[in-house]
Amino acid sequence: MRGMNQPSSKLTAILGPTNTGKTYLAIEKMLQYASGMMGFPLRLLARENYDRLCDKLGAQHVALITGEERHVPPNPKYWICTVEAMPSEREVDYVAVDEIQLAADYERGYHFTEKLLNVRGKVETVFIGAETIKPILQKLFPDIEIITRERFSKLSYSGYKKLTRLPKRSAIIAFSSEDVYRIAELVRQRLGGAAVVLGALSPRTRNAQVAMYQAGEVDFLVATDAIGMGLNMNIDHIAFARTSKFDGRMVRHLTAAEMAQIAGRAGRHTADGTFGCTEVVESLSDELVQAVENHTFPALSYLMWRNSALDFSSPWKLLHSLEMKPPKEMFFRPQTSEDREALLALLQDGDIADKARHSDTLKMLWDVCLIPDFEKILSETYVRFLKQTFLHLCDGDGILPEEWVDEQVQRIDRIDGDIDALTTRLGRIRTWTYIANRGQWLADPLGWRKRTRQIEDRLSDALHDKLTERFVEKRAGLNPKARMFCHVQADHSVMIDNQRVGWLNGFSFNPDHQAKNFFEVREVMRTIRPALQHESLVRAAKLARDDSATITLNTKGELVWEKAIIGKICKGSALLKPFVELSAGDWLLGDARQMVERRLHAWVIEWLQRVISPLLLLSQKVLSPAGRGIAFQLVESLGCMQREDVKDLVHDLTKDDRIALGAMGVHMGSVLVWIDRLWTPEAMRARALLWAAWNGQPTPPPPQGKSIPSSPLPKGAWHAMGYSVFAGRAVRADIVEEFIPLLHQNPVPPAHNLAKNIGLSENDLPAVLRALGYSILKRHDQVRYIKRSEEKIIVEKTKKSEKPSLDPTQAADFLNTLWGHK
Repeated sequence: MRGMNQPSSKLTAILGPTNTGKTYLAIEKMLQYASGMMGFPLRLLARENYDRLCDKLGAQHVALITGEERHVPPNPKYWICTVEAMPSEREVDYVAVDEIQLAADYERGYHFTEKLLNVRGKVETVFIGAETIKPILQKLFPDIEIITRERFSKLSYSGYKKLTRLPKRSAIIAFSSEDVYRIAELVRQRLGGAAVVLGALSPRTRNAQVAMYQAGEVDFLVATDAIGMGLNMNIDHIAFARTSKFDGRMVRHLTAAEMAQIAGRAGRHTADGTFGCTEVVESLSDELVQAVENHTFPALSYLMWRNSALDFSSPWKLLHSLEMKPPKEMFFRPQTSEDREALLALLQDGDIADKARHSDTLKMLWDVCLIPDFEKILSETYVRFLKQTFLHLCDGDGILPEEWVDEQVQRIDRIDGDIDALTTRLGRIRTWTYIANRGQWLADPLGWRKRTRQIEDRLSDALHDKLTERFVEKRAGLNPKARMFCHVQADHSVMIDNQRVGWLNGFSFNPDHQAKNFFEVREVMRTIRPALQHESLVRAAKLARDDSATITLNTKGELVWEKAIIGKICKGSALLKPFVELSAGDWLLGDARQMVERRLHAWVIEWLQRVISPLLLLSQKVLSPAGRGIAFQLVESLGCMQREDVKDLVHDLTKDDRIALGAMGVHMGSVLVWIDRLWTPEAMRARALLWAAWNGQPTPPPPQGKSIPSSPLPKGAWHAMGYSVFAGRAVRADIVEEFIPLLHQNPVPPAHNLAKNIGLSENDLPAVLRALGYSILKRHDQVRYIKRSEEKIIVEKTKKSEKPSLDPTQAADFLNTLWGHK
């Protein structure tokens, strides 16, 4: 196939919205040529069109090449491929690329752009897609012929409908497997059952589910945007349960063009279709509706591009070639990609970097990095698998050891387990099917293709059976004519028909133990789960919209919303960065669960910034090392600490430090260092909660009063709340510092006045004074309080001034009195 810089074939673009027959026209054009090739965006679409052509022409005339399938007869006339798998070395008269507007997709777009620029049929090349790409095509190829197709039927907006009010032959759209399964189960319970379509399904499972829907065995389809790419089904209405999706980098709202691509599945050929919203999507904007109905969308302004002429002379040159600047302003290079990230991770491994110094092994390493992460598993597991594969290839002269492959595949060859387990195994066998289709990596590639295909078929059939059992078939043991209706009432009661079985408080289900036990508890939970999932989703959306004032914090550190506990403050990554543990059952799933977690986390951050801002701001001050040390330790002690613990740092403080710390409310007392802006009741409660969360202790009640008994709380808890403990009494820091100067007055206030100032009884005063480091000196009915460090000097002076000197007994009595032992 010739590229754009060689003598070009005729270039044609067939553009228009969905249901215009674009793909059908492109296939019919291909069949007019002696040979041809078409690239499709999904393996599902490639397989669907391959099967159609095999039925029409015979399998001996058609080849199929995708990342996971390869059926190539001896001399095929036509090649059906996924875009990524199109063999560029194959020369044919006609080439077509479907859904060419995906060249702007961040994750996969550069594959489409590469085919747009470099793949040509000898006679004609056709690009099929949305009109949004028209200006770019005309700019790149001024002589391109544009064929615009009009939609066969009318598409109109019908507004919001509850899930239970959706018309038959509706497809409900969500964007995660959790949401798809949750909605499908809700539909099963309320409307009789649903088929499901996800990108993670194998073609065999997807076809079985679609066939069930097409045959009328179920009236509803629950799907991701996988149905937006050319899957032809008899759908009358598209209902969006979500309008945002995770695109590989972030969660974002769908564009109008993306929504139109999905909504356009409603109405086939000349039958009109409708689209609308359901569940938590309450409405679509007027601008969006008009754009979808009239098929008017902003033109694409750029396409994704990545250099395909890679340099394998060294790892660093390979990376450099991957990061080459695009040749035109309309092209944008993705900052990251799965294969490049895998390469970077593997090159950090010394063993791999050493083996990849030569161009042949580096090329092999890059081919390993191209193995797709079909499971969407944790990156460490994925990279570890790639490492094993590469090292085995290096040790085996490019061939994987039969025993290792057999061991890996045998682990997958099981059809037990639930839907998630089967889906995971399907992802894993897809990896091995991909490897088998590499051909040169296995000693018997045809044998492994056959084996992995058989395993995929068994897993696909088992998954279809599980999906049907869960979302279509009636529960065993229940009257099939009596469909139970479960819902959550305004008073939070969870009802099965007219029987209350519990309450949904916040996101937690509390069973009604007094309810009539008319069938097993397990069956109750299976029956009510869809209703709990739906109501939790609605509540999650409401919580995200609600004002912060609707959330409160009780004395136990629990977050309360609408009179229900929905979370609790727990130990986080740092003392002032607590974690919020969600109080919710496993029916709060996926995006909804993350939405609640983010909302509660944001609320806690906002609350802390409001009530203990001096602590949060303290670490941001520009101070000397001594000043930073004081600030750090004040933060770690939640705003109060013993001066003795930081005396060296206090000594080293600069004048600027003291000014800055003073401006933040930091006091350097004779006994304590504390922040005086943390005495509000809410700040005291926050400090108590943070200490309890960090130390895994019950939350102490915020203390009230100048001085209270310190038992039973540990000393650390009192310090965190701004109290210091002396002789079994907890005394507030500022009260202690106001009390100390009274001991040095002349004359000293009476003992009962001193005790009153610090919130003690007169009997408790001596013990607290001793704990503060003071001794009581009584001479001739006069009382003095002296620091124990000064005691020896005073005793010596007293001895010298006494005439006659004290005898030993008097001296002992004097010293005992001085030390407060009497």
